[in-house]
Amino acid sequence: MSLFLYDLPHSPYCLPVKRILDAAGVAYEVIDVPNWDRTKVIELTQGAYYQVPALKHGDRVVYETGADTQDVARYLDVTFAGGTLFPAAYAGLHDILIDYLDNEVEGATFRATDVFYVPSITDFVARTMLIRHKERKFGRGCVDQWHQQIDQLRAGAATHFARFDAMVQQKPSSSATNRFTPTSCSTGSSATTPGRAGIPFPRTSPPWEHGAPHERVQVLSFV
Repeated sequence: MSLFLYDLPHSPYCLPVKRILDAAGVAYEVIDVPNWDRTKVIELTQGAYYQVPALKHGDRVVYETGADTQDVARYLDVTFAGGTLFPAAYAGLHDILIDYLDNEVEGATFRATDVFYVPSITDFVARTMLIRHKERKFGRGCVDQWHQQIDQLRAGAATHFARFDAMVQQKPSSSATNRFTPTSCSTGSSATTPGRAGIPFPRTSPPWEHGAPHERVQVLSFV
């Protein structure tokens, strides 16, 4: 059964989905969705949705049904991961972690990453549309402001990641049967999904530690 992932490159919502599929060894095809043109997703969902990620698995179309849902990740969990990504024993803690990642961690990281990501877009129209999209939400000149605040943004991100480093270094108790590792995406850590034990997730240093703002960086997930 063919699987298609409708994807926006470097999207913090799409990166965890790709990590799940890669870790599970699932073959899939990526359908690129330009940031300034969501026609493909609108047509796929018959107008019910316009954001990413979205999936087409055979005849089934999967996308988020609410602002705080994990419909795509849960579908992949049930279909490919045997229900190990959302263990019932950690349900409450899981919800707290996802909310923290989606809000606090994302707020600290996507701004720092955008300082490098936005200038790396070589297509003038694509870069301009992305900047305007962000300025509608965060104010005119926001990317330049984040560039000026990069030291503070780095410090804030480091504080958040240190908490997760401390957590994942703890050994599970003997009664724990489904230990998971929450992964966050360096582009903003939004809509992150915990990984199951035994699946290695890539680790890299944050993109804002790599070179000059105009260099293109490869964004991977943190563990």
